[in-house]
Amino acid sequence: MSELKLYWKLKEECGRNYWEQRILAELEFLRNMFEEEDQAVPELFCRTADGLYGKLKAQGGLIEQDVRVAEEALAAYHDRAKQYHVTCAAHAHIDMNWMWGMPETVGVVIDTFQTMLNLLEEYPDFIFSQSQASTYEIIEKYAPSMLPEIRKRVQEGRWEVTASSWVEADKNMTGTEAMVRHILYTKEYLKELLGIDPDSIQVDFEPDTFGHSRYVPEILSHGGIKYYFHCRGNDQEEVYRWRVPSGKEVLVYREPNWYLGPVDYEMTSYVPGYCKRNHTMEALYVYGVGDHGGGPTRRDLERIIDMREWPLLPEIQFGRYHDFFQALEKNMEDYPVVERELNYIFTGCYTTQSRIKNANRTLEDSFYDSEVLGAMEYLCQESRSNRSGLRKGWRNLMFNQFHDILPGSCVDDTVSYSLGISQEAMSYGIACANRSMKAVGDRIDTSAMGYPDGQDSTSEGAGVGYNTMGTPMRSGQAASDGRKITEACRGKGNIRVYTLFNTTQYPRLEPVEITLWDWQASLDRTRVTDGEGKPVEYEVVEKDQAYWQHSFHKLVFTAQVPAFGYANYYIREDELPIKMHKTDEPRVHRMEDGVYVLENQKLKAVFATDSMKLVSLTDKQNQKELLAGTPSGFFRYILEDDSRDYSAWMVGAYRKIEDLNEECAIRILDQKSSGIRQWITYQMDFHHSSLVVKVILDDQSKMLRYRIKADWHETGTPGGVTPQLQFYMPFGYASDQTRYDVPGGVVERESAGHDVPAIYYGAPLPVEEGSCLMLTSDSKYGYRTEKQAILMNLLRAAYTPDRYPDQGFHRWDLGIGVLSSADWCEMMSEAICFSHPVYAYSNSVHPGTLGQSFSFLNVDGQVKVTALKETEDGKGLLLRYYNCAKKDEKLTVASPNSWKEVSRSDAMENTGEKLADKGNDLTVRQAAGTLDCIKILY
Repeated sequence: MSELKLYWKLKEECGRNYWEQRILAELEFLRNMFEEEDQAVPELFCRTADGLYGKLKAQGGLIEQDVRVAEEALAAYHDRAKQYHVTCAAHAHIDMNWMWGMPETVGVVIDTFQTMLNLLEEYPDFIFSQSQASTYEIIEKYAPSMLPEIRKRVQEGRWEVTASSWVEADKNMTGTEAMVRHILYTKEYLKELLGIDPDSIQVDFEPDTFGHSRYVPEILSHGGIKYYFHCRGNDQEEVYRWRVPSGKEVLVYREPNWYLGPVDYEMTSYVPGYCKRNHTMEALYVYGVGDHGGGPTRRDLERIIDMREWPLLPEIQFGRYHDFFQALEKNMEDYPVVERELNYIFTGCYTTQSRIKNANRTLEDSFYDSEVLGAMEYLCQESRSNRSGLRKGWRNLMFNQFHDILPGSCVDDTVSYSLGISQEAMSYGIACANRSMKAVGDRIDTSAMGYPDGQDSTSEGAGVGYNTMGTPMRSGQAASDGRKITEACRGKGNIRVYTLFNTTQYPRLEPVEITLWDWQASLDRTRVTDGEGKPVEYEVVEKDQAYWQHSFHKLVFTAQVPAFGYANYYIREDELPIKMHKTDEPRVHRMEDGVYVLENQKLKAVFATDSMKLVSLTDKQNQKELLAGTPSGFFRYILEDDSRDYSAWMVGAYRKIEDLNEECAIRILDQKSSGIRQWITYQMDFHHSSLVVKVILDDQSKMLRYRIKADWHETGTPGGVTPQLQFYMPFGYASDQTRYDVPGGVVERESAGHDVPAIYYGAPLPVEEGSCLMLTSDSKYGYRTEKQAILMNLLRAAYTPDRYPDQGFHRWDLGIGVLSSADWCEMMSEAICFSHPVYAYSNSVHPGTLGQSFSFLNVDGQVKVTALKETEDGKGLLLRYYNCAKKDEKLTVASPNSWKEVSRSDAMENTGEKLADKGNDLTVRQAAGTLDCIKILY
């Protein structure tokens, strides 16, 4: 505008003393206000700006008198300016162990909190807000003398706690139940530590989190969280209602500026435009130093105190996030509704630092298993073992889900600490599971086959501490195949009993491997039977193995174990050799015209002998070929374009792709192509690294399991390339979308040309109804679909901020599932059973009150159970589940144990709607797309 010519010159030429900054901030706010209110800039405004410019040129600068005169001239706009309200919310963004180790994080928290306490004492109007329950635990553990003053400020309302989660956690790789526990354990802890009413904590403060999964509002609503603050993950709406398929929603504020920084004199210039776009007169200005803590400074507070007296700015006040959201809430109907996931940010973070991710998934799955076993123990006696210990383990797990730890955008000190507390957490999980299996096992009648002759037996206690499980990192070559809880022998003599535990909601019919310690009978006189004495075919997969003063065999047999229950299987010695005993020798040679074949009742997989690529994969149930002649199931070595200082965060464009199975020499190490468990093991060396891959097909299985050991020594180059290892799976049917498992549900995404996150699986959906395949793993989160292929990322050699991440040994399992349909429940059941093994507990022979096979709870319906656990108060059981269907479902729950009452519950385990009185079965309606929970009191 020509009439604003001197205004622009004024802005350009001012020397920026205090009075110049003051009047320029006021003029800029007013100009934006006029523009956003669709009003021509008034002549009075222009004349005032012209006069100020004249003074500037004549005097060489503006002084107080010039500004006071200008403010008085524009006093007519005072009331209009004050109709806008700006809440100044102070916080200290404290990254948990991002570019430093835990001792520095502790120091940062203590020093930041002390500074805030000092400022709160000095400035009576100042209000401070702080997120993350873990920061308060740091104070409790390392500086408890500060707690009384913090409690005082909290009770005064001048220290706002915005912590509804243990840390500002990742929202893509954190599992459903872990997200719920963040809310539960955070609110419980803050109530106990600071006397905060759990219901008063209603904000999820996630300023820096790298994207937000589709069902986050569902999970937050389950925990009584109404408001969501974030910065990354959306560049469209600023104030909106984020709604999930069930209809639940949270009110979201997406920070339009940035989530940390100083108070500057022009901080209100954005307000008119923001308010117009969002149909509100309420604005928020977030200030405070981070990422390394610090918080607001004295200058920030002095400026706010000063600026709130300026006549031509909005109404400015110190305030709380909760107050701001409550003010926004008055105009809910004016805000747009958003019904999508808020991704994607930093796609390299779905793969970087593999060991941390492996530990996270291992812990989440192990804690689930331990709690289910604890629920079984609870139904056998009054309370399960060491429940408080497992809660400590959850805290460690939740800490590691911080948005710079779990995503791997951290330094090597962070990795070391993370893996250390993961081992501590796993120790709690293992201990609780061990004690629960013993408690249940002691109540089972295991004398069905008689009592053993064990006078000279050396077996009891054999295997203590040996090969019990892969560590959370699974980095060593000595880790066992699959996750186990205990290998120690509790039997003796010539009759052994193994109690097999199934922690899932699905009945299991599958091969189970057991370790038979110090067995003195010959294997040709060894029989396996079920609890009714019926013979069960088995195979010896390892025999005559020595360990210190003990020896062992490994047997595998197909077992049937009920949902949420157990079944006994017996090993006994017969007087005569048993003809039906299967051996580990193949009955036929399964190599046909230059290919290897693995085949069972459900699928047939054909591999090229020179490359070990899949050349055919058949769903035998539908007689459907899924590859259509396209070689598949192989490893690729990618060189990514350099992402400069963001190599951990960002996957660069593919500069070079190597087909490792095609270009490397493949060595077949061993194979077995018939019987209960078939496999082919091969090795290939590439660049500075190597892979040993065991492809396994079990009896009755729909899943090819790839058990992978990697010795990884690739490094990224600053200014050069970032190496990546991936598993590549082309398929031969038409697909427009891929279904991915995400926290609280599933999403269906089109090919995006970049990596996307998923927790348990990715499955390209067929355009025409029928067979499809899926990829799953025990610990991988980064997937991508392109053309007619789905891939899973395994390792990335990012070079910053950790120069040499993931060097050394790794092991993971991934699976290729062959499904007869695209039913989400079938996909989920296959993925869950892949990651949750049937646990074989070596029991002793003794009388008991429980039978040979038993299901403690039966859940029938189109739902995914995320938790079956003892309630936190120890007075009952909690069953949490979600429904991904697009329609309401019926859920049937049955228990052999009669209950007193069943009610709905929320994340805080508050009792809600009563569903049933005394009985042992009920049917409830499960609304489409919902996360729900029932509390069972016995």
